[in-house]
Amino acid sequence: MEEMVKQILRHIGIDENVPCIRIRSGFNRSVFDIDNKYVLKICTNVKRESDVRNEVSFFINNDYDFSPGLLVYDNSKTVIPYYYTIEEKIQGHNLFSLWGDMSEMQRYRTLDNLVNILRIIHSKPYIGDYDQLSIMNNFNNELAQCKRMGLFSKEEIKYLLELSNSFEEYLKNARCGYIHGDVHFDNIIVSEDGLKLIDFEWYGPSIIDKEFDALNRMSKNPNSFISNGSVNPDDYKNVMSMLRELYPEVMNNEMLNDRLLIFDCYNAIKWISIYPDHERYHQVLFDEGAKLIRKK
Repeated sequence: MEEMVKQILRHIGIDENVPCIRIRSGFNRSVFDIDNKYVLKICTNVKRESDVRNEVSFFINNDYDFSPGLLVYDNSKTVIPYYYTIEEKIQGHNLFSLWGDMSEMQRYRTLDNLVNILRIIHSKPYIGDYDQLSIMNNFNNELAQCKRMGLFSKEEIKYLLELSNSFEEYLKNARCGYIHGDVHFDNIIVSEDGLKLIDFEWYGPSIIDKEFDALNRMSKNPNSFISNGSVNPDDYKNVMSMLRELYPEVMNNEMLNDRLLIFDCYNAIKWISIYPDHERYHQVLFDEGAKLIRKK
């Protein structure tokens, strides 16, 4: 990986010996801080190249002051055998690193700034035919993968199909529009110029309520969203209630909690094939998810 980074820097005319620090390495992209000026992202998971194209499309078609600028996009695979992008680095701190030391008023004001950004994203005119029920198909596709792996009993599969069938009642009239798609505190940067958002891989049309999926899961288990270190979960208990107060025109709908539970169930079925013994995923699917069937 180090040699590939040097190849990229040589190709774009940056001294290959400038300070370079790996700041993240996950399932999708390896991320590097280049000379504290640029962020290099290498998509080593070819199955997620569509996410990179999606993020690039966001940068090309939108010019917001709350997002970084895209400097380089290379999908030729001639320099290295992967897609890569280079963005300007936003100087600041992610919200996880600051939240614990904030007063309740500072937290409230910070979330107010976040809501103002989300209002801009959500207000972009959307004319399309996004299928609100597509999450049902996605859930069933993930369930089929779990069946092939033998992760569930026949009774559990029957229950999970019933759970999936219950989604329609809660989703069929949902408002659709553009969303960031992965808003949580690791993707929110507090800079001298104000609040910024990064990582637009999931930007696009969706159910507007899905914007709060990651924030909802984060507020329940913030440490699952942090690569290094840990935080006090008690500091995050009021995140969703403050957002509801600040963004009532979107969040004060009677179906929101049910839809957030559906999104949580989908997240659980998506990851349980990778982490089949993860207790939280089983709890969401078989305990919390049952509420959707009972209410239906």
